[in-house]
Amino acid sequence: MHNIELKTKRLTLRPIWLGDEKEIHEYAGDKSITMMFYLPNDTFEETCYFVKSNVEEWNSPDQLDFEFVIIYEGKIIGGCDADLSHSEDHSYATLGWIINKEYRNRGFASEAAETLLNFAFDNLNIDKVYAQCDVENSASFGVMKKIGMTCVNDKGTRTYPKTGKVSGEYTCLITKDEWKIKNMFFENAYFIIGTSYAGKSTMVKELAKKYNGIACEENYHDDYEGELDKEEFPCLTYTRDLEDWHDFIRRSPQEYKDWIDGVKKECEIIELRMLPEICNQGKKVFVDTNISIETLKKIAPFNHTLVMLSDPEIPIHRFFDRPDPEKQFLYRLIMEEPDPEKAMENYREGLKLICSQEAYDEMEKSGFNVIYRDENRTIEQTVSLAEKAFGL
Repeated sequence: MHNIELKTKRLTLRPIWLGDEKEIHEYAGDKSITMMFYLPNDTFEETCYFVKSNVEEWNSPDQLDFEFVIIYEGKIIGGCDADLSHSEDHSYATLGWIINKEYRNRGFASEAAETLLNFAFDNLNIDKVYAQCDVENSASFGVMKKIGMTCVNDKGTRTYPKTGKVSGEYTCLITKDEWKIKNMFFENAYFIIGTSYAGKSTMVKELAKKYNGIACEENYHDDYEGELDKEEFPCLTYTRDLEDWHDFIRRSPQEYKDWIDGVKKECEIIELRMLPEICNQGKKVFVDTNISIETLKKIAPFNHTLVMLSDPEIPIHRFFDRPDPEKQFLYRLIMEEPDPEKAMENYREGLKLICSQEAYDEMEKSGFNVIYRDENRTIEQTVSLAEKAFGL
């Protein structure tokens, strides 16, 4: 990979080469930097050794530190690296960057760091990337937040080797899945979330039909072609590997709710794997989704999410009214229990936890447009409201 080049709109990132010593020393030999970082670049000779060591690292089959120079308009203005050596099993990388003080406050660090994240996740077989900075280094902390990292430890300390100074330290993290989500944006997808019995599936079908689009109806993720791994999808594989389905309806209400919450999170992962291909077909895509409110705000234009709500009591008391095969199967299981009335009450208590007022309020206050269930409104009238909400 020694000849690799990573390009952005303004920058080029490439490995360090022999001959880069002078330009690297311009920023790496800056006293304000050498006193803060672990770079042995006080003298030009030390910078030459630093360059030589990194060239050898790039040529090694056992390379652990991937150090790049950052080039702007033909000039090296800084450096950045993804380092695997801090992880014993090389399962994560640590990100770092330095920008020549003459080129700071122009967004170059963020641009380089985002490019380096792409490289790390695409090439280094890792699922996590960390970065650290002094608590007084607001610029670097700002870069970490801008590229989507989350602070996971604000109580750490660091000791500067050349001064002995001890300072507070931030540690930030971003996972591969979080990075993928940050870089997804579905401009032709329209998402519907909300409560049961609010009409979500009907709206998805009607809108797709009217706009010659694609309907991703309830549980469309069941068509996912990948094999579900028990470690990654423990909730979705629970029913796949279930030996006695009576165990399903015998769980406590809290166990049922926890399972449902887990299923939603796992379904989000699968949906985000399926949607890029679906959306690339060039049509409008209407989705009855399990994707969370937080994620939806990141991956689609704000008016591309609609909330549909019904009274929280409706799904609790009408759950078994529909002729859905799945619901009728569960009903039969409950009726087969030694005490069907007690089994039914247990199941409804689980539904109450899932269809809580708290969950209702969270969706209602999400900021997205809301349509409330109204028995007196026709399907056509609801479609009209959905069109207005989506700006169609």
